Parts: sequence; structure tokens; C-alpha cells
Amino acid sequence: MRQCTTCKGTGKASYSRRTPCPHCEGKGYFPPPNYLQIVMDVTKEVKGGRQFRKSPPPVDRTTVRGARAYYVWRLTRFHGGADVTLPVLAELICHGDPYKDELDNLAAALAKKVFGTDMAAAYRWLGALGYNLPNVPDLPPTAYRNGPVLMENDKPLEEIIELLG
Repeated sequence: MRQCTTCKGTGKASYSRRTPCPHCEGKGYFPPPNYLQIVMDVTKEVKGGRQFRKSPPPVDRTTVRGARAYYVWRLTRFHGGADVTLPVLAELICHGDPYKDELDNLAAALAKKVFGTDMAAAYRWLGALGYNLPNVPDLPPTAYRNGPVLMENDKPLEEIIELLG
């Protein structure tokens, strides 16, 4: 168990001593991630095994389990290049979780397995920050500054705001 990074273990919202912290569900701590459950949530059963979901996991995002599943799903797409827009919604949903680094590592590992790389978004954003990077043949077109931001037109409706800017 780790202390919630938002309420610092009090279980109370920062704006009210009477309101439970919305991130840790008022507990003040987070249980360790169930990595197998997260992988099951971000994939679906298909003939011959499991496949990464194209749409967000069908798990309630207001729960710790759902927030973690959504975070890993979205960061996997980000690192792998399926969607290199900044994962703002995922960051907001998983706010306060002290296991975010571990969840990000899981997402990077899944991105390598599913998309063949975990460097597409990093490459894209380094280019956007002005770094002059050579073309790397193994990266998807979304990794490059002038490339598309989505591999397919499969942006979930609730994330469309990330395309504005």
C-alpha cells in the first residue's frame, strides 16, 4: 500500500475536510496494481488469444481499477504511436495514484509488444520541442513532427478535445 499523492494519506479532499478524496476513494492509500487484471482489462478475447482494445476498457473509470486500466490503455497507445496527442484525460483520471511510474512502465512494455515501439510519442514530442532528429525506419508516421497524430481515425469521443489546440 502506498499513500495517495493528492491527499497525502488523509483520505480527505484538499478543498474540504468533510469530503473524501476523489482519487483514493477516501482511503488515503492505493493498493498495489493487479498487473494481470490491467492487462485483461486493456485486451479482449479473440480467436487464438487476446488482442489490445481499440476502444477504452469497459471498466468504470471512477474506480481505482478502472482508472488504472484506462491510464495503461491510453499510455500504451501514446507510447506506441497509435495516438500521440498528449494523454491529458488519462493523467487527470489517474491523478494521485502513487503507482503511476509502474503503470507507465507497464504501458511502455505493452506498447513494444502491441505496436513494436514505445518511442513514437517521445520522438514526436522531442521533434516538436525543436530537436533535430533523423528519420528512424522502425517508427510509425505518427512519430514525426509533420506526420498524423492518429494511426487510424479511432479517437474515442471523450478524447476529441485533445485534438483541439
